[in-house]
Amino acid sequence: MSFKKLVCVALAASLPVLANAATFEKEMLGLGSNDSVLEAQNLGVLGLSGISLFGARLDALPGANSADFFQFSLSSNATVSFAVNTYGGPSYTSDPIVGLYNSLGTQIGYDDDGGAIYGAGYDAFLSQALVAGTYYVAVSGYNDSAFTSKVSSMVPEGKNFAYELAINIAPVPEPESYAMLLAGLGLIGAIARRRRSSK
Repeated sequence: MSFKKLVCVALAASLPVLANAATFEKEMLGLGSNDSVLEAQNLGVLGLSGISLFGARLDALPGANSADFFQFSLSSNATVSFAVNTYGGPSYTSDPIVGLYNSLGTQIGYDDDGGAIYGAGYDAFLSQALVAGTYYVAVSGYNDSAFTSKVSSMVPEGKNFAYELAINIAPVPEPESYAMLLAGLGLIGAIARRRRSSK
């Protein structure tokens, strides 16, 4: 087994949630690069179960200073959340950032430190309402110039860490669902008014 694979296995073993993992970053497994939109690892059409993906940004791997890109598709409108979790957080100088790109590779969102959801911290979280189509999500270290809204001449921080990218999907209710809800609320209100007037 090569040094790179040994390092990857050791880092992967440090993540306790790996027992339930279904997908690994192809670069981690020595199956090619995913360091750009053009080389993105294809995750296919994602359903309501979402996906958990395990990857690593390591000096020992090619492209350690670049983002890891993953392509996915949605068959219907949905609210999609992207959570990047690392082992050790700041004590291991892990400082991931997550970015979301449309089918043309244009950035449409990014997050560092989890925003208001997780409070100040070193893991990243992004939630976005998306229409059916193809998208790219990327994981990198803070200050990576691949994230157009965070352009910097600095070397990305935290380039030696293993991570879990959890993609969760919540369907967007159809307009008919809202109409039924409003009709139901109107009926309940009418019944309540009728009861008050009959007393």
